[in-house]
Amino acid sequence: PSDAAGTRDFPPLMSASIILPLKGTKPAELSNALLSYYADVTKSRPPEAAAAAARTLDQVRERLSSIKALSDTTADAAATELLAYERQLAALARRLDNAGAALNVRFIWRDAFRPKQKVEKGDLDWERVCTLFNAAAALGYAASRAFRRGAQADAFKQLQRAAGCFAAAHDMVRPAIWGLDPRWEPASLSPDLGLEMLSALRDLMLAQAQHAFHQKAVDEGTSPSVRAKLAEQAALLFGAALRTLDSQELRDYVTEEGSLFKPADDSWLRRLRAAEARARAIAQEEAAAAAAADSSYGAQVARLRLASELMRRAAAAAPDGSPERRSLEDESSSLSQRTRQAEQDNATIYQDPVPSAGALPRLEPKLFVKPIRPEDGLSSAQAAYADAFPALLPAATAAAVTQFHGEVHAKLHDLSTRTTSDAEKAQKALAELELPQALEACEADKRLPARLVRAIAKAQATGGVGVLEELLSACTALEKEAVGAATMANEVLKAEEEKDAALLSDEPRLTRPLLHALKTTQPLVITRSQLGALEAEDLPHLSPSLPVSPRLSSP
Repeated sequence: PSDAAGTRDFPPLMSASIILPLKGTKPAELSNALLSYYADVTKSRPPEAAAAAARTLDQVRERLSSIKALSDTTADAAATELLAYERQLAALARRLDNAGAALNVRFIWRDAFRPKQKVEKGDLDWERVCTLFNAAAALGYAASRAFRRGAQADAFKQLQRAAGCFAAAHDMVRPAIWGLDPRWEPASLSPDLGLEMLSALRDLMLAQAQHAFHQKAVDEGTSPSVRAKLAEQAALLFGAALRTLDSQELRDYVTEEGSLFKPADDSWLRRLRAAEARARAIAQEEAAAAAAADSSYGAQVARLRLASELMRRAAAAAPDGSPERRSLEDESSSLSQRTRQAEQDNATIYQDPVPSAGALPRLEPKLFVKPIRPEDGLSSAQAAYADAFPALLPAATAAAVTQFHGEVHAKLHDLSTRTTSDAEKAQKALAELELPQALEACEADKRLPARLVRAIAKAQATGGVGVLEELLSACTALEKEAVGAATMANEVLKAEEEKDAALLSDEPRLTRPLLHALKTTQPLVITRSQLGALEAEDLPHLSPSLPVSPRLSSP
């Protein structure tokens, strides 16, 4: 149906271009190799949690590798489990050197478009890249199902996640094949995992996501001018994917080989050409509706003519006899009829000059999609698996941990030595003052020690009670000064402790032992330790003397 301005509902084209074939694989004994490596490295038997995690890894891989084709009932579950499996492999690879090459497990994967081609590599990154390809294929299939249900929002999210899988695979393959000494020989990759192919598939998924967002905008009644920008961006993304996939290098690759009784099948590529032409036609059709709303009827006719020609090309590009072709032919026929009606209305009513196609302003695209990385939303599964192998660390990390433990042990030994020495000095000083025995005796028989009596007599001989009061006043002042200094030191140390806590919160990689090891922090640590030691050692011994001081000033 269409309205007076020329807008219409755009039935979702069930474009099979988003349905990618799966990569096949052969069995791989990952769990036995992993547990054997664990025992060799740790010199101990793997704990039950590690053994269970390794067995689960094999079970998941076997279950996923048994999926030969996707269906409406398996696509969503397959996508979720494939992404979780890839995240588990990512967590495990971080605990191993060279992406787990030391496990000596060979992962064999078939090319998605040419299953007879097989590639075998011995590290977890290769397994991850191939798993990401299949996850993207499953997400693409789930998106096509969402299209059929009219759930454009679901398709929008699933296709962006599929694009994120291809982007992540591209980011893993590139460093592995670049450089003077690449980890993987570029020629050893299957064509479906080449950098250009992965980039094109990412753009294809983003194009479909942008198309889904345009359809969502149609359902919500967004203005034609905005929808034209959305459709134009979808067309640009389709065009970027098509330029790569329709190149001489990849055209023959994505075309299914023929045989004596079967011609070569290029239907996958033809669906992509049709999708690109249809997206361009929709953009022009939306722009025509915007022109009509702005009373620019000549521009409306020009854009409808261009849209009609592009839709005709889309129908011609679709595979012969396919549902897509029949749908596009219907759209083309309807659009041609509406174009003729707009031409007649303009000729008889509006008589607005019709510009040529080349004179029409270029449509401004508006991007609303981006790749959603595989790790988004699956961090809990990743963390749960990583905890199963806490004893496995890369060699460089293990060496750094050993060095750190050695430094901590040396510092603790130094602190212990200094504490013992300080305790001996304190005991000697107390012995010279007959403490704490003198205070304990005073508490027991209410008599002052002889040494203190002699000191008092001497003080009386040199000035009596007045001198004692002066001495007591001086002692009291010194006591207040000492308490004040200790209080201020405690406040400073408390403030520094709060700053240390804030710094540790902002920098998760920084631990408290590393913070205390900094030269700028060591004086604070030493001061805090000394102040605590003085409070712990002196106050218990001096507190019994507090009741004695008032008696010195009484008559």
